[in-house]
Amino acid sequence: MTSAHYQKAPIIEALIEIQVIPRVGLSALDMLTGFDTIREEFPERQEISRNPGIILQFSSSESQLTPPASLSGIRFISQDKRYILQSRIDRFTLSMVCDPQASSYYTQWVDMKHRAQELWSIYVKSCGPVSVRQCALRYINRFDPPEDGSPVAGLFNNLPLLPIDNTDLLAGFWTNLATRQTKENAQTIINLGSVNSLITDSFSIIFDIEVSSLDKEWYPDSPDLWEYLDSLRDLKNRAFERYISDKAREVLS
Repeated sequence: MTSAHYQKAPIIEALIEIQVIPRVGLSALDMLTGFDTIREEFPERQEISRNPGIILQFSSSESQLTPPASLSGIRFISQDKRYILQSRIDRFTLSMVCDPQASSYYTQWVDMKHRAQELWSIYVKSCGPVSVRQCALRYINRFDPPEDGSPVAGLFNNLPLLPIDNTDLLAGFWTNLATRQTKENAQTIINLGSVNSLITDSFSIIFDIEVSSLDKEWYPDSPDLWEYLDSLRDLKNRAFERYISDKAREVLS
């Protein structure tokens, strides 16, 4: 499908994730040495522990150290903090971090996809995964109250039933919806909820869309993988356009 390109996209983070069946004997050291070619662009590196919540940091000068067996991967952070690459034994994740409040907007899908393909080729070469067992896209959007003072809820067509009694004050809401798309063998998960606004005393709305494959598998170097990610991006756009109102389109243009 063709989707509108919004100059003021509300995306605060966009992610591409590819889960793999790893080769036997793969270690975090393979990732550390394999990604040495991007050290200048991604100078900050963090060790990702197998134990949840534990992240160890080290400088690029320590890149020759052998990571302990407790590590599941390495996190690489770009010089400008815009890209974060997580190279794990069982998955590859690239995220683009944006800040609409600072006019640091998401650009285009082709930019994100092209960067991911470059880094994925390094991952495949250094880690040698057996196959790809799942892929996913996730786009986290934040809608702030419009500058004209109108309520942020007016930016959406589909929201939970909000209180209409003037004696009720909205304290917050959060809703989750999961649907399956049989034609694409995919699943869409939508999380929609309120958070404190960064610019007013009101609230903003987080619109989190995740689309992922179901019951599909690819060879790591197959171009079909990226064609399928294109189709997931179309599903994401479809969900986005279904929820936002014409008022939102006006604000984002």
